[in-house]
Amino acid sequence: MKRIIVLCLLAICFPSESFSEGIFGLKKGMSIDEIRALDFGAIRQDSDEPEWWIANESKQPKDVSQIRFFVTPKDGLLRVLFIWSIQTNAFGDSVNRKFNELHGILAKKYGKGKKYDSVDSVLLSDPEYWMIGLLKRKRRLDWFQTDFDDINKWNLHAIGLTTKALSEEEALLFLDYEFQGMSEYISKEASQF
Repeated sequence: MKRIIVLCLLAICFPSESFSEGIFGLKKGMSIDEIRALDFGAIRQDSDEPEWWIANESKQPKDVSQIRFFVTPKDGLLRVLFIWSIQTNAFGDSVNRKFNELHGILAKKYGKGKKYDSVDSVLLSDPEYWMIGLLKRKRRLDWFQTDFDDINKWNLHAIGLTTKALSEEEALLFLDYEFQGMSEYISKEASQF
C-alpha cells in the first residue's frame, strides 16, 4: 500500500513527459500525420531531403528556432533535431547558459553521458576568445549519451547536444535525438550504392 501511494505521488509531482510519453509527445515510429497532430505548428517537407520535415515556428520547446523530423514511410520517426540560434558575446555567455540549462535537464532525465568542454589552442584559451575558438573549431562544447538503461523506454540509440559558431556573435545549439533503427536505416541506404 505504501508503495502505491509513493508511485501515485511521483506521478502527480512529475510531468508525464518524463514517464515514457516521449520527447514533447514524440515517439519512435510516428508518422508525419501523428507528428502534425502535436503542437509543432506548420511542418513542411524538405525539398532536397524528403525524409526530413521542418517546423520553423514551433511553440515547444521554448525559444527553439527550428525542429527537423526524420521520418521514413516504412519506419516512421527515427530522428528529431532541435536547433537554437543564439546571439551572444565574445565570451559565449548566452551559448554556455543555454547549453548548461539543457545539459542539466538531459543528464537528469537520461543519465550522466559524456561532456566535452575543451580548447585545443593556448592562444584561444582566454575567456574573451571563447567564440573565436568555437568559430575556428579549436573549442568544443558537446554532450553525448549512448548508455541508456536496460529498459530504454524511449527507444533511443543516442542523444547529442552540440554547439557550432556561425560568427563571433552567433552560435547554433543542436539537440539531436536518434531512435533505435536510425543506424540500420543509414546502413541499408548506403549499401544500395
